[in-house]
Amino acid sequence: MLTNQVTNVNTNRQTIRIWAIVVATLTLGTLLSAILAAIILDVLIKRPAEGGGSVTTIIPGYVYAVATVMKACLLAGLGSVVVLLMKRMLALRAENTLRTSTSPALPIWAITSTALAPLTPIVGALVIIVAQTFAGNAAGPLIGDFSQFSRVAVVVCLLLIAAGAVAAVTSLVKHERPRLVPVVGLITNAVLIGLFWHFEFYAIGFDQDTWSPR
Repeated sequence: MLTNQVTNVNTNRQTIRIWAIVVATLTLGTLLSAILAAIILDVLIKRPAEGGGSVTTIIPGYVYAVATVMKACLLAGLGSVVVLLMKRMLALRAENTLRTSTSPALPIWAITSTALAPLTPIVGALVIIVAQTFAGNAAGPLIGDFSQFSRVAVVVCLLLIAAGAVAAVTSLVKHERPRLVPVVGLITNAVLIGLFWHFEFYAIGFDQDTWSPR
């Protein structure tokens, strides 16, 4: 009887730890990724001599894509906090129950499904920095080149988000627990894919005022 109680409590504690990882990834991970991306771009980007300006001005597609990712991930993180608090309440109640349960292993695919979208800001920034080194102008990249750089960065970000959706489906197929973790990942990534597709952040000529040219 005592063994059953201990097993059940350990199960709930492991579940809480898993949700804590998810929450930290979606909130703190997203913010840290965005901060590092901003530092990288501010320090390493080669602003064009003609028409140069802020990062938002020269690569608006990428900037707006990152802002969208941040909003979606932070919202998903806040939703996960609610789940985490509910799990904590259930864990406290479980200390007085006697049902047997097996402690869930770390759900790698599920956590991956929630971790890839928060990585997109810094990955996109690195793509832009690498892309500008291949600009074929002796004086450095032109203002028109940055529209291409932004497009490539957004496409790479979109591929990461799509990979997150695939990881969520894989987790569901493998029956990883807690089952709601890949559901959060799948919904978050699916919403982001839809928003990227709708607003066309990858479009050549994306503008901070008029958005995608239609």
